[in-house]
Amino acid sequence: MTPEVWGGYLTSSQSASAAQAIYLHAPAQVTDQVGVRFAYRHIGSTAGSTGGGATSTSTSLFGQQDEFYAGATFARSYLGVQVIGFALRSPDETVPGAAVALRVGARYGVSLTAASMSRSTGANRQIMPQIYVWPTPYVGLTTGARVTNDSDGSTTSAVVGATVIVGRALVDLQAHTGTERWAFSMAGPTVMSLFASSKYGGTLTAGFELSRTASLYLQAQYEHITQPGTSVQDGRYTGLSVGFRWSPKAGKKDGR
Repeated sequence: MTPEVWGGYLTSSQSASAAQAIYLHAPAQVTDQVGVRFAYRHIGSTAGSTGGGATSTSTSLFGQQDEFYAGATFARSYLGVQVIGFALRSPDETVPGAAVALRVGARYGVSLTAASMSRSTGANRQIMPQIYVWPTPYVGLTTGARVTNDSDGSTTSAVVGATVIVGRALVDLQAHTGTERWAFSMAGPTVMSLFASSKYGGTLTAGFELSRTASLYLQAQYEHITQPGTSVQDGRYTGLSVGFRWSPKAGKKDGR
């Protein structure tokens, strides 16, 4: 098992609101090919000013939400499959959902992620095909598209990503241009944006290996958001998070 714990702070200029978030992730490798994953995220609005004298409330953009994720993975050198079931619970509704991801290839190949969630306003369905390549063991690149279909219509966004590993440090950038709603990511697993449509944005994650068993991570997220069908102007959704990962098995391999 390689547990992680994250703490974060989220803000939205659109509703002058802020929230705190905590994320717990516990992936475990059962065999060389089979693993399981469990994750939990809590988001809660915080009282206080986020600029311009505005004060956030429990009825702000964020409100309060608890998210539960559980799934399994199967991976070999040229094939990987992940299946995740999840539930997003807020005072207004409980949203069940599921996602599956398929990877074919090793240093280069293709991947496909599909997700569906049942909201009170109707089903939200997403599919994201991508191609990727690792030209060296230290640089990875990916590009593709996310197609979203729900009660607000169908949209397509272009997605790109890059990962660079230098010694004990890692930097990962994921970005998109084009409207996304409730974008699901297997990397967490998590839902990347909350309660709004996002026109464009990205997430930058930096990690550093403190030792063979411990790693520290910093993550920054920015999204340009809007609310379709309303007169509300576009706004900013930002997030700053810090995470810690413990890998006890790695230490045993080195006799530490």
